[in-house]
Amino acid sequence: MKKLKIMDRLSELPESLILRILSFLEMRDVVRTTLLSKGWKDLWTTIPSLYFDESKKSLVQTRKFINGVLQSWKGTKILSFKITFGKAYDASLSGNVDFWVGFAMERKVEVLFLCLPYDSEKPAMAESDPVHLPPQCLYSCLSIRKLKLIGYSIQLDQENGNVQWDRLKSLTIHGRCVSEDLLNQLVSSATRLEILHAVLCGSCQKLSIRSSSLKKLTLSHYALLPFADGYDPSNYAALTIWAPNLEALSISGATYRPCLLLNVPSLTDVALHFYDYCDVRVGETLKKLLPAIQHVKALTLSLCCFKVLGVMKAKCSFSNVKLLKFVGCPIEPYDLVGLVDFFPNVEKLVFDWKRDEWNRVFIANQSQKHDFGENYSESEANQSSFMMQLRAVEVTWYAYKTTSMFLFIKFLMKHATMLKKMVIKKGGKDAVQSHVVLRTAIELLSLQRSFPTTDLIFCKK
Repeated sequence: MKKLKIMDRLSELPESLILRILSFLEMRDVVRTTLLSKGWKDLWTTIPSLYFDESKKSLVQTRKFINGVLQSWKGTKILSFKITFGKAYDASLSGNVDFWVGFAMERKVEVLFLCLPYDSEKPAMAESDPVHLPPQCLYSCLSIRKLKLIGYSIQLDQENGNVQWDRLKSLTIHGRCVSEDLLNQLVSSATRLEILHAVLCGSCQKLSIRSSSLKKLTLSHYALLPFADGYDPSNYAALTIWAPNLEALSISGATYRPCLLLNVPSLTDVALHFYDYCDVRVGETLKKLLPAIQHVKALTLSLCCFKVLGVMKAKCSFSNVKLLKFVGCPIEPYDLVGLVDFFPNVEKLVFDWKRDEWNRVFIANQSQKHDFGENYSESEANQSSFMMQLRAVEVTWYAYKTTSMFLFIKFLMKHATMLKKMVIKKGGKDAVQSHVVLRTAIELLSLQRSFPTTDLIFCKK
């Protein structure tokens, strides 16, 4: 009787393909692959992408494992080097981090991620908080293309003015230690920078971004200052952006000062996520910001921005906007009346109806302050041109908004005569029972449609 020949298909794979597969795994899993095949025993020691997830490990375990991997590593070049630390991180590990980063720099690393524990609820650094300064070689690393620094413990040396990031294209800084002067210095030093994401927790006094290479800019928690009744916009310097090649801009936070876009002819996608409790301040900001973005094709607004837009005196027309997205509270049907003058050519509407207590308070206040038209039927004629432009609608809803969601979708299905696609997503992490999904789907399918061939899609977000 012939014995069956057992084929080792894993070993037959090309080495380049194996290394590519391993590059998607965390290093502890990569090391474990040595048990899968004899040919893989030493293969992991040449993998060009090193990712260490130490979020659930002790300092002793982290130090021992990373040192062991680097001592065994036999490759010639590191493409990607990533470390994610856990809550156990403290300043005693900073010397090791310096060595690990230096190890990667010497091997011409192109992608570097350092993710330290970060508490987004703490608006400012305390004197007792540990501070980690990256090695000096980081400032003059000519090989790095993508850099991501996360955590209140990470801070660039502001005294070192010789920053040379000639090949850097993507920079993410997420920490309470980020200052405007530092950010301005980094942007001016990275002459090829295309993507910048900065999470600025704290007072932003003089942020001015000037870059001819920047294509995507994201500013999160911008101007996160304590609420003050005696608000005077003249006390705060404006955020100024000069970026002729900027294509996408996203700003979130409590915007207590103007935002000036001085030269952004290439801008096509703008997202404004302003907190709802600062509606008066947002109004002042939008008066300066909206005229500079009338040429964009995609626009995302928080509910606060939408409400202010509807009552502000400044007149703007976004005739190029094809994609319009709202995040925050549900938009009532009569609120769409105000969209006609601002967005006459919208083809796709996207709604995310997640909201918090701030939004509920804001809506109650706005309904008392402003009249957006209690009798919507009287303004129905004003909606005809707007509704005829719609081709697609996407709605994300949550369990506690089922009634309002159906009323709004019913209105759209009836009046959007050219609608071709309606996507309804169930948001939230809570599980949905199958009979609830079935009942919801049946009710959605029973809605009257002005355009009979409209595709109706119901799914989980």
